[in-house]
Amino acid sequence: MNKLISSCKKNKGIILLILSILVLFLLFIIFKRDIHNMIEILKNNEKFKRYLLSFGPLAPIVYTLLQFLQVVIFFIPGEVFQTAGGYVFGTIEATILSIVGINLGSIILFNLTKKYGTRFVEKVVPDVAIKPFERLMNSERLNLVVFLIYIMPGIPKDSSIFLCGLSRITLIDFLIYSTLGRLPMLILSSYYGANIAIGNKLVFYTGTTLFIMLIVIGLVFKDKLFKRLEKVG
Repeated sequence: MNKLISSCKKNKGIILLILSILVLFLLFIIFKRDIHNMIEILKNNEKFKRYLLSFGPLAPIVYTLLQFLQVVIFFIPGEVFQTAGGYVFGTIEATILSIVGINLGSIILFNLTKKYGTRFVEKVVPDVAIKPFERLMNSERLNLVVFLIYIMPGIPKDSSIFLCGLSRITLIDFLIYSTLGRLPMLILSSYYGANIAIGNKLVFYTGTTLFIMLIVIGLVFKDKLFKRLEKVG
């Protein structure tokens, strides 16, 4: 019994991590239908608008919390939330709320990674996503690398938080440079949603074309982008 207690104390971090993952998994199972409903709502901007506005004055807080959850669980691409947010709140408010929600989620994941290290990341992020970042995270120009990671298309932004947490970058620097990198796409996504709300067809078609191009660029030139980043570092 003493050995068991001693072993539990020694590995309490891993035990807490496993319990946290189990809790998240159980929550996902319990609220699977709700998550599915939320995805369906997000597919229809009017439904999402009615859903948020049903919370009255708390609507901005609910949206911020949804952005927080999107980062922590990353089950829906952030651009979907940001476009829907722009549709409901307009470009500026949606951008600000998104930044707050995203950074709150980033702080949680970043600190968890700093506390539990590589073993935590390996349980959350696939090896195939870790390897391209290994050299980058040892760069002498780490702040610039983080900024470029978050501004370049095709690089998974939310899972990158874990890799940044393994590096020597401080939380403050990470928040500053990742936010600066995210900002152009946050503004574009929110602006896109805001113009859909007012029926601006020019912005709709231009924005849709731009987003498709960025996705294609990210998918096709992903390896080349990483090589460019390595040269920067």
